[in-house]
Amino acid sequence: MQERCGLRCITEGELRRRSWRDDFFDNVDGFTPNRFRSPFTFTQFSGEKVESGPIPHVMGRFQTVHISGELTP
Repeated sequence: MQERCGLRCITEGELRRRSWRDDFFDNVDGFTPNRFRSPFTFTQFSGEKVESGPIPHVMGRFQTVHISGELTP
């Protein structure tokens, strides 16, 4: 479908998610509920530096609550 729409790249749906990592943070116990400024930066092809979104801190041993391959609305 993506090629038929004229897109020159194909994704596996990552753009539909708010972030690749937020579902993990939200569904595994062991992270703080609050998010904090991240030390990570990304460099765009243009050379522009972009800060990563906020992340939680680890507060304890991880325990899986629910992780699914289903799309989150």
